[in-house]
Amino acid sequence: MNTVVSFPDLGTDEATVLEVSVVAGDRIRENQVMVILESAKATIDVPATEAGRVQEVMVRVGQVVHSGEPILQLETVAAAAGDLVVALQEVSAGLSPGHAPLVSEVPAPVAFQPTTQTQTQTLCLPDLGTDSATVSSWLVQEGDTARKDQLVLVLESAKASMEVPAPMEGVVEQWLVHPGQEVQSGVPMLRMRVQDWVETVPQPVRNARTLAVQKSIASRPEASPSVRQQQPAIHAGPAVRRLARELGVDLGKVAGHGPYQRILKEDVQAWVRQRLTASSAVPEDSDELERQEKAMQALGATLVPLTRIQVISAKRLAQAARQVVPVTQFEQADITDLEHFRKQEKAAAQEQGISLTILPFVIRALENTLRQYPRFNSELKLDGRGIYLRPERAIGFAVDSEQGLMVPVLKDVGHEPLLVLAGRITELSRLARAGTLKPEQMSGASFTVSSLGSVGGTAFTPVINWPQVAILGLSRTSIQPVWDGKAFQPRLMLPLSLTYDHRVIDGALAARFLVELSRQLSDIRRLLL
Repeated sequence: MNTVVSFPDLGTDEATVLEVSVVAGDRIRENQVMVILESAKATIDVPATEAGRVQEVMVRVGQVVHSGEPILQLETVAAAAGDLVVALQEVSAGLSPGHAPLVSEVPAPVAFQPTTQTQTQTLCLPDLGTDSATVSSWLVQEGDTARKDQLVLVLESAKASMEVPAPMEGVVEQWLVHPGQEVQSGVPMLRMRVQDWVETVPQPVRNARTLAVQKSIASRPEASPSVRQQQPAIHAGPAVRRLARELGVDLGKVAGHGPYQRILKEDVQAWVRQRLTASSAVPEDSDELERQEKAMQALGATLVPLTRIQVISAKRLAQAARQVVPVTQFEQADITDLEHFRKQEKAAAQEQGISLTILPFVIRALENTLRQYPRFNSELKLDGRGIYLRPERAIGFAVDSEQGLMVPVLKDVGHEPLLVLAGRITELSRLARAGTLKPEQMSGASFTVSSLGSVGGTAFTPVINWPQVAILGLSRTSIQPVWDGKAFQPRLMLPLSLTYDHRVIDGALAARFLVELSRQLSDIRRLLL
């Protein structure tokens, strides 16, 4: 007897089928996840309410479903037990007179138990992340026993070398791909002999003939385990799937270490740590690096080594690109009056060995604005569930040097006279260009300013110095006509570029921040407040 299994109460109007973890012919255990749904509010695992064999799957991935709709048709263990009774009775009826009936009572329910019997499964290549790859070598031979997660195959693509693990434990019966062969994702990789699960009936064996009949019935093709070619299904709970979405992790690439290869939170976190480590490492011994070197030598290219500072900066920029969600907001500040005052005081500053540029004014205005908008002076909690508001406003400013980009840090700038602040900037810039900055003079920044005004350009999108959440860019000033209500007046405008992490700061807040900063710079009197 078959039973139609329906969706339970979903607690929502509708949901979409995210994953179907079984196919017709599969034996399933009680509480085994059969289907995973995703609604507007949550991810829902639908488990089996009882054990049995799947006769037909009635839903597909991407289908929108509602409570009460059928999922699959299931031959339950009780039905399987009843079929066995009928079969035994039929055999008993056909025996010669004088023989006792083989079965006189309903047996106990069928159970699933591991046995020494085996079945052959065809394993397919996982998602390679590329159009194709070439088989480099086998890591196990036919006849070898491979453990779960043991590396069994090496592939080479145009970008990287990939090692493929075994998704389960078993004996390699036959390789279906060979060294030198070009393959794609999903191609059958090898045939593996694995331990089987069979139905057993814990009823007393009446006599040798009963045992023989039971073995005969159990050996029928329709009672044998299904043999099918497939990739292991992705099993993960709602909390794990939510964490994966927050971190941008493809669960298809994560090996699960929970029951039945279920993916745990620890598996996702370990995968992220491994990717971050691999991405930041310099592949000095990789085949890809060697191929690149040979190709460039053949072209006659000249290798120019990067400085130590440039190598460190490259790693940090790559890390920032992986970590943040950047958006850039643009604004212009009218600094006509500020520039007039700066030129008046420039000569007096030079007599004291101080270079009075526009930067001290910007940093003072920035410090005032950060005090009003502390979210820009924060750091995102690593699990994405909060932010740390930093009490100090330590502002780094980028300095171009022969060794590369240096970022000295200004701390405690809120109560210093502008000329003193300009003197500190002058000295730190000198040390940066000389390459003699101390580590403590380059650490602890909570916000960064990058200025290209002396070089040129109308605007740019600076890269956030992670784990900071924002950075301000300054471009070249220009005279522009500004309407004062009666006529156009020539005003000196400073382009501002604010790049911020959209996970922490939204667009409206970024616009308010820039408007306030522009207001501070447009009226020099505000810098004294």
